[in-house]
Amino acid sequence: ELRVSRDAVLLDHVTDFAEVPAFGERRTMDADADGEASATESHAYARTSCSAFARDLSLVADGERLALGLIETGISFPIGQGAPTVRLVCVYSAPFAMGPSASTSFEFADQSQRERQGWREVLVRGDGVTVEASDALAASISDRLTSYPADLLSVPVGQSTATFSVTPGGPALSPFDVPDALPMAAVAVIGQPRGSPQPCAVPGEPA
Repeated sequence: ELRVSRDAVLLDHVTDFAEVPAFGERRTMDADADGEASATESHAYARTSCSAFARDLSLVADGERLALGLIETGISFPIGQGAPTVRLVCVYSAPFAMGPSASTSFEFADQSQRERQGWREVLVRGDGVTVEASDALAASISDRLTSYPADLLSVPVGQSTATFSVTPGGPALSPFDVPDALPMAAVAVIGQPRGSPQPCAVPGEPA
């Protein structure tokens, strides 16, 4: 989801790894090979992965590419079909200056995880600005990749790009809050930050 205001774009980027790819991702984050992904290891993995994803995300405003700064990360391990999945949340901020009355045109592309098939959504919402001529979704079909409509699973949504424009003026949104992510200052603390996941055992290795 991209939330556009007069002076910044906030990007809530969620990756939901199903059981099979999650198995490999958990092995990757288990840096000390002790059979579990500790809180420290999982948050380090989240920071590294989100930083890498930023290189695969392109946000252009009136022909100028905006710099995406990582401001929050989150990682958890919801149980899927009998095994843990991995849910990775990366929150970025891209400052930009909108003129007092001019329309701004945007182009967005997400090339992350292109080697993998899956459900992809792009949402755009205006916060004090009006979104126009948008080919993105206005609301999530899957509730941020937490509930997939059964009648669409055989032909999943596959949108990874969007074009839209915004003009000044419009209703303000509620304060920006990503419930499953923490500010970078919190996840940088050694140990287990408030709300971080418990260690996740790696299948096939001692817990």
